[in-house]
Amino acid sequence: KILNNKINLGLKKSILDGINYIFKKYEKIIVLEDDIQTSKYFLEFINRALDMYKDEESVCQVSGYSYLEKYFKNNNNTSSYFLKGGDCLAWGTWKRAWKIYEDDSIKLYNKIKKNGLIREFDRQGSSNFSNDLKSNSQNQKSWAINWYASTFLLNMYTLYPLKSLALHIVDHEQESTNYKIQKNDPLKIDISDDRNIPVKIKVETNYIFERYYQKFLKSYKEPLFTRLIRKVSNFFN
Repeated sequence: KILNNKINLGLKKSILDGINYIFKKYEKIIVLEDDIQTSKYFLEFINRALDMYKDEESVCQVSGYSYLEKYFKNNNNTSSYFLKGGDCLAWGTWKRAWKIYEDDSIKLYNKIKKNGLIREFDRQGSSNFSNDLKSNSQNQKSWAINWYASTFLLNMYTLYPLKSLALHIVDHEQESTNYKIQKNDPLKIDISDDRNIPVKIKVETNYIFERYYQKFLKSYKEPLFTRLIRKVSNFFN
């Protein structure tokens, strides 16, 4: 069923309205934005994982996207892993988890700060998520940072496949509204052709995966020189 709007609602409102619309009728949802390509096994993995963890209150979502395969080229002992907090990009969740979503960014930021969790929320300084959350109270552009913060505060986790079953399509000819392309884009990850049938694993932080995720986040940052050039360019524009 296609729902059309007379005006462009923007990313955040479109996502929130779409999810809330589905949860009026259904108990689970799979979310794909228009710049996502999936493998032929994506839906099977997501649906099986949604069924497997539907009653696990500590699991907030399952993801078909993965960032970490390149760090585990010689590791065949696991097919999936958990990271703390919610995520975006080719994912699924349940009504029971989505009900904890908080749309007040400053409320979330203050709670994280009050509890001394800023550094943990920023993945030990690997990314400036806290600043993104604080800024979001002004520009109201991101639903995803609020989802991450909402789930982080409740110690909820996302399940990922080790090999990615989805790809964020990057158009190097034209930048999108909500994504800035980098020269060696870390989101450009090969889609796996392997079938991945999820096996239930313990819901906890695996610190090896967490450290590699922090390494990924650091690679995601633009080099300082590039950021300075962008700021100077924006100033004169």
